[in-house]
Amino acid sequence: MTNEPIKVLVIDDESLARDLIIELLKEFDGFELIGECADGLEAVKTIEKLRPDLIFLDIQMPVLNGLEVLEEIKDEYLPEIIFVTAFDNYAIRAFDFHAIDYLLKPFSRSRFRKAVLHAKERIERQNTSAESKQQINSLLENHKTRPPHLQRIFVKDNGKIILLESQTIDWIEA
Repeated sequence: MTNEPIKVLVIDDESLARDLIIELLKEFDGFELIGECADGLEAVKTIEKLRPDLIFLDIQMPVLNGLEVLEEIKDEYLPEIIFVTAFDNYAIRAFDFHAIDYLLKPFSRSRFRKAVLHAKERIERQNTSAESKQQINSLLENHKTRPPHLQRIFVKDNGKIILLESQTIDWIEA
């Protein structure tokens, strides 16, 4: 597994809410804040440009709300999501996007900790799985480049061992 930090983007139109998340996040090792956004349109552009591993996403924002942000992002850029909002009526829809968690403002430090640790575990598990897939793909690619059969074989003939090119053999009988 790599030791690269988990890249985090905080998206909320309230600067105090962003500041609180950023401050609480400093208590955890293995996370790197790569940016913050104050509206949905900026969030879409930033996600596609910086490709965070994890986003803290408010739902009620100007220009595009949090759910619209996710609808705009291409699947290959879609990071893990922790929703952070004052509105509980979006929870079911949030989990349609496979959200890791749904923090209802105001949230406690312990509730935030639980969400962050769950996110870290899930991201690390995905990274391990991705590395395993990469290793398997590498082995398969190596196997594909090998010749499909033996190119040469050794044959014993009248007490001597000779090397034959397999493409020169028409018939083998024992």
